[in-house]
Amino acid sequence: MREGFPMEIDLGGNLKIMALRRRHKRLKKDVWPGRGHCLVSMRKNGEIAAFAFVRRRKDKETGAREDFIHVIEVLDPAERRRGIGTALVAAVIESARHRRSCQVRAYFDGENIASRQLWLKCGFELSAEGPGFFATYKL
Repeated sequence: MREGFPMEIDLGGNLKIMALRRRHKRLKKDVWPGRGHCLVSMRKNGEIAAFAFVRRRKDKETGAREDFIHVIEVLDPAERRRGIGTALVAAVIESARHRRSCQVRAYFDGENIASRQLWLKCGFELSAEGPGFFATYKL
C-alpha cells in the first residue's frame, strides 16, 4: 500500500458484518452473517474504507476447508488501484492460514482487468470456469 494511507486492518465476524450491512444498504445482497463468515476490513478515520467478505466452506472436489472470498471492494472509487485490495487479500491469506484452510479462492468476471491483475499480483492461479475465472491460492 502506498504511503499516505493511515489505515488499519480489522478482522471480525457477524457483528462486523451486521454493522457493514446497516451502513451500506446496497451490500445486503452480497454480505450476510453466518457460521464461518468473516469480514476483513480496512478503516480510515474510523470508517470502513474497504472490505473483503469471506466464507469458510468445503472444497467441492477435495472436501478440504477453504476460505472463499465472495466480495472484495474499496468503497471510495478515488482510493482504488492504490494497493488496498492487495493488503486485504494478504490479510485474508494470513487469516486462512491461522484458520488452517487448505486454500483461498474467489470467482471473478473474466473481463475485469483490474481484478485479474489483483489476483495475479497476490500469487493466485487463475482458471477459466464458465463466463468467469476462479482465482486459487494454495496454502
